[in-house]
Amino acid sequence: MATTVTHIVDPNSGAGFDYDSLYDWDAGEQGNLTGVRDEIAVATCRCTGGTADSTAVTVNAWTTSATQYIKIWTDPAESYRHNGTYQTGNKYRLEIAGNSSAVTLGQSYIRIDGIAIEINPTTDNTYWCITWTDAEQNPSDNRISNCIGKSISSKGRGFIGSNDVTNLTITYTVWNTIAYNFNAAGWGVFYCGTGDSAPGSITATFYNCTVFSSAGRGFRRYLGANSTCVVKAINCAVFNCAANSCFLGTFDAASDYNAASDTTSPGDNSIDSLTASNEFVNVSAGTEDFDLKAGSSLIDTGLGTTPKTVFTNDIFGTTRPTTDGDWDIGAFEYVAAVSALSISVSEALSFAEALD
Repeated sequence: MATTVTHIVDPNSGAGFDYDSLYDWDAGEQGNLTGVRDEIAVATCRCTGGTADSTAVTVNAWTTSATQYIKIWTDPAESYRHNGTYQTGNKYRLEIAGNSSAVTLGQSYIRIDGIAIEINPTTDNTYWCITWTDAEQNPSDNRISNCIGKSISSKGRGFIGSNDVTNLTITYTVWNTIAYNFNAAGWGVFYCGTGDSAPGSITATFYNCTVFSSAGRGFRRYLGANSTCVVKAINCAVFNCAANSCFLGTFDAASDYNAASDTTSPGDNSIDSLTASNEFVNVSAGTEDFDLKAGSSLIDTGLGTTPKTVFTNDIFGTTRPTTDGDWDIGAFEYVAAVSALSISVSEALSFAEALD
């Protein structure tokens, strides 16, 4: 059995740190995990002093397998993971200024969990929170979970996309992940595309993701002339898009139980023509919170049958229902507020006397 080897990434170089950036961790640890190392390489990300990690990283000089893989995460048992909203302070985040994707993947078997990403490109609209490259290996069975991505410019894009995946065979699974503030110039929040020049093959499955665009596109499936592209979306919520652009393209027949602010959500059990302000706690720019409001149409209208074979919690760590038909749509599972118990003085005295 492979040995788990954990290193601490902390931009503030706090107690116990090994690297002060994810980039340095990748440079220092990359290699063959399947040989003598026989290793699961883990980067546990912290932020002990409030400083964001600000260096883009390309993960592509490794050799991995299904049992000897790469894991980049914030440990939910520590205090450095976001709470489902984009936070600063001691919450680890990757903030990239300028023309670069934040994380570029060129490996198979990478797990990214609980990472918040902000990008700010200025001159192009091909930069992503997370994207892929064919630098060394075909990415396969890569997983992104419980992450948040946003752009603070008009040029950025969201999760897992590339303009050209020529000669690649890719499998991605994404769940409980939020992407927002991507406008028309930064279209393609979640994107699946394949190159025209040579064959490529992509299978991308999205469960319980929340996308809030800014008059741009939500999911986009693009198919090159010589390629195959399968996109499955289940329990995903996409809002505030350009006309007819929340779910753009043809989606796999398994796609269902989605929701959109337009009429494009795939699946017979999906919900259309919703208003974001009626569904989410806060959609105001700069203070976004995509937790569900009481009475939201997204509550108990999802499906757990297939997703629960992959995960059972929401982005905040709340356990989703055991009943398949009681899952919520989107990254959050709604939890009703619990009112404080209020009793009168006389009731309290009567209760005390009863105990005597």
